[in-house]
Amino acid sequence: MSPAAVAAWEKTLRLVVTVTADVYKEQRKKIFNNRLRYLDVLQRGFTYSK
Repeated sequence: MSPAAVAAWEKTLRLVVTVTADVYKEQRKKIFNNRLRYLDVLQRGFTYSK
């Protein structure tokens, strides 16, 4: 492979890794926020029943 082809592959792979990491981070954030919301609802439910 020519140096230009290798550089293009490296650039493509770097982009794929970056996008994958961003998507993963975003999903983790959503899961975390959903858990917080769920815990908040549970807590309020228990405080209202007292």
